[in-house]
Amino acid sequence: MGGATMETLLRRLDRLERENRRLKRAGILVLAVIAAVALMGVHEPPTEIHDVVEAKRFVVRDKSGNHWGWGLMVYRASPFGVRTQKLTS
Repeated sequence: MGGATMETLLRRLDRLERENRRLKRAGILVLAVIAAVALMGVHEPPTEIHDVVEAKRFVVRDKSGNHWGWGLMVYRASPFGVRTQKLTS
């Protein structure tokens, strides 16, 4: 075999090996994503739905932690009323 033919074969082999590595990485990534999606979906719905929630007090807060209301008072026809202004404490 001539030197040019051997060099051509080595270049082709190099390119083939790079493609193979890239495909292996892509395959692993796809499998990881499929496994993550499958594991996220393994949540059973509740078997029993309760009609009543009991507590001594409910506090309504925003994302910053500010109190916006508290509840369990009769307000007109609704058994649950919440103050709509920001509370200081």
